[in-house]
Amino acid sequence: VNVPMVTTVDKIVEVPQIEERYVTKEVVVPEIVERTIRVPKWIYVEKVMEVKEIQIVERVVEVPDVQIQEIVREVPKVEIQEVIREVPVIQTVERIEEVVEVRQREVFVDVPVDVPQIQQQMVFRDIPVAVVQERQGGGA
Repeated sequence: VNVPMVTTVDKIVEVPQIEERYVTKEVVVPEIVERTIRVPKWIYVEKVMEVKEIQIVERVVEVPDVQIQEIVREVPKVEIQEVIREVPVIQTVERIEEVVEVRQREVFVDVPVDVPQIQQQMVFRDIPVAVVQERQGGGA
């Protein structure tokens, strides 16, 4: 008979637990301190001072000196110019020319003449023709 042998083995398993740790951190907090600074205040006082200003005033005085002012006006003057134009003189001269009068008469003569014969052939060809179609609507 076989007897089973039992061995026990210990197994280590981590179990999550909450652990609290506190860390102390120093933070700078600004502190407002009032300080009084003395600044002088300016007061402006206006003083009126009289300053000499020279003004030049012109005075017109007529003197007995005569000045001549010449005014030029353009007035049209009629001037006749002679233009010579050459016109040809027409002379008629009579000239007599003799005109030869030629009279013809018809004489019928029997002359054999080859008459060409005309043959007609009908040839049909396909000619491409462009067809334009109009479309209404919104296109593609």
